[in-house]
Amino acid sequence: MFPSTSFMIYFLHFTASPFSAYISPSSNRIYYKLMWRTSLLCSNSSEKTLEFNKSVATVQLIDDKTHVGKCALKCQTSSKFCFAFQVNVMNSAYAGRCNVFCYHFADMPDAIFRNLYDNCSLYLGAKPIYMNVSSWGFNDLNRNSPGSNAVEILWKDNYYSSVGTRGVFAYKLNMEDHTLYDSQYFAYYTITSDAARMKNYLQSAPNGTVVIGRTGDEPYSNIALVAAYLKSVNLDVSSLAYRGKWLFVWQQGAPEKTQSFIDSGKFVLSKQFLLCNIGCMMFPSCC
Repeated sequence: MFPSTSFMIYFLHFTASPFSAYISPSSNRIYYKLMWRTSLLCSNSSEKTLEFNKSVATVQLIDDKTHVGKCALKCQTSSKFCFAFQVNVMNSAYAGRCNVFCYHFADMPDAIFRNLYDNCSLYLGAKPIYMNVSSWGFNDLNRNSPGSNAVEILWKDNYYSSVGTRGVFAYKLNMEDHTLYDSQYFAYYTITSDAARMKNYLQSAPNGTVVIGRTGDEPYSNIALVAAYLKSVNLDVSSLAYRGKWLFVWQQGAPEKTQSFIDSGKFVLSKQFLLCNIGCMMFPSCC
């Protein structure tokens, strides 16, 4: 699992689905509360604007949604584009009181982390997708652990490979119904032509298509056949080693958004991703 101080973020221009929401009474605009399983997610980003800071009696914080509602209202009525808002509750220097902070974000917040202290909450104006991707190598001590060879979309489904174990497994992501489709297995370790087939799978994907990739057992041998192409689309595998691990989230036509991770350690590689569509709030008809 990811440490409590970090969280992998991936931003996409597509629609997704909700988990928990706050509805602004004045506009019926839905803000989605970010959570990873049962843990709240918050942002330490410096790219935020303080909308208000008030001192309140501690007793007022118990089951009181007033502060969230006020922060949401300011977000949806702001003259500036407001994509997300966050409410932080901090201890006050005065006994029996707390300080409540309301922050606004004009873009997808970065520096997202798992909040273990339940003292802040982050809401997005677009529907998020939560995804856990794992990759394993033959020498991993926990290679047979649950989920080591899966792509998990939280609150939706787990996707395991039904064919083969050695090579690259790729899936396309349907951002509207949160499902993976067109799954492919590239066994170029023994079938060298599969390297070119993997290249074609990426090249032929329609513009905007999201591709999820993960590896099993041994992804290094013969990948050099397509390494130059992979590097050209921001999927650099030059550090991939024999029996190593590689996983990625990639969007056709937007290589700058690529999230790609390579590891040669002795344990399964797992990364968590948050995907959402900032354009959906700017152009609601896309939702």
